[in-house]
Amino acid sequence: MANSKCVQNKSVKVTVDMSYNPLECSCEQLPFWQWIVTSSVIVTARSVDICMLNGKVIPIKTNTDVHNLVKLLENDVCKDRTWRTWATAGGSLLIGVIVTITLGTAMYKNRWKIRYVIYSRGRRYRHEGFEHMFSHDAMISYSKGRARFIKTTLVPSLEQRHQLDFWIADRNSQAGVSVAENITHAICTSRKAVLLIDSEYLSDSWCDYDMNMALVESVETKRNMIIVVLMEKFETKTLPVSFLRLLKNERSLEYPDQEQDIDTFWANLVEEIKS
Repeated sequence: MANSKCVQNKSVKVTVDMSYNPLECSCEQLPFWQWIVTSSVIVTARSVDICMLNGKVIPIKTNTDVHNLVKLLENDVCKDRTWRTWATAGGSLLIGVIVTITLGTAMYKNRWKIRYVIYSRGRRYRHEGFEHMFSHDAMISYSKGRARFIKTTLVPSLEQRHQLDFWIADRNSQAGVSVAENITHAICTSRKAVLLIDSEYLSDSWCDYDMNMALVESVETKRNMIIVVLMEKFETKTLPVSFLRLLKNERSLEYPDQEQDIDTFWANLVEEIKS
């Protein structure tokens, strides 16, 4: 009506009387308030002079009040804040990723100690500091390919001739108990851990488990219990860093190539086990 040619040609002002109508200053009503500001229509609401915004009374007595209301709605109350939601979600996700990575890294670095604690709980302390209470003189760690050597050579040479008692996986593992728990129990109940190292040993995951559990036990109980026996010749550059560190810090023997040196080797190994 206000924009019609008839009204404009006659220079007539169009007036809307909003008196006694409850007015709301909400985002849904923002287009209405913007229209009041920009329109040539004269709006009167003098009998009300207020509107409600989120339960709060806002004065609209003058045109300035109406302009201020529109600015408040446009720049604050009705301003799009979805970016804050995304920013909050993104920040929370980033924090979660950082915490997960941090915990994951810490758990990975201490994975052997964590496994050790899980499987040795309630067992290690029965023997710590009381070597005469250990069930075995040594736990023998070996690859599957050495099983025949253990049965036909090591057991007759050491157990039968020197009256030593060994924990051997193929013979002493408890039925119904997990491999990991059997290994940890064997290490905790043995005075020494003899690692028969060959190429197959270094590539076997359970042999790696033997070695790392023995290392953790050695550190946790503060006893020198690891004896490394090199069953074959190795080039240093082919060995993993973790194993080189083991060789540097632990006692090691080499299995002889010559038959005449075998008895000396067994005697040295027996001495190491009993020391």
